Amino acid sequence: MKNLILITIFMSFGILFFSNCSKDIDKPKAVITVFDTDSLVVFYAKVRIWVENDNDNNIIDEVRYTDVHGKVYFESQYEAILDIRVEKSDASKLRIGKGVLILKEDETYYENIIIK
Repeated sequence: MKNLILITIFMSFGILFFSNCSKDIDKPKAVITVFDTDSLVVFYAKVRIWVENDNDNNIIDEVRYTDVHGKVYFESQYEAILDIRVEKSDASKLRIGKGVLILKEDETYYENIIIK
C-alpha cells in the first residue's frame, strides 16, 4: 500500500514538472514606426505589409494606418520576410518610405521607416 502511495506521489510530481517545462511559442510580431525627414512621427500614414509567396504558400497583403504615435502593430502566424511600403499624402505631394520586416517566432521586430 505504501508503495502505491509513493508511486502516485512521484507520478504526480513528474506530470507537474514536465507539463511546466513545455513553453508556448509566441507568434512573430512587429512594430513599425513612421517618421518624416524631421524625425517627427507621422500619424495616419498608410502602411502596406506584404509578401508575394511565403514558405507555406500563404499570401500576406495587409494595409493598416499608423496611430497617433506613428506606430502600426503586426502579428503573423508564420515566420516570414515581408516588404513594407508607407505612403502619406499631404496637400499636393505624396511621401513614400520602404522597408523590410523579418518575423521570427518568440520575437518582436522593430522597424523605423522614414518617408520622403
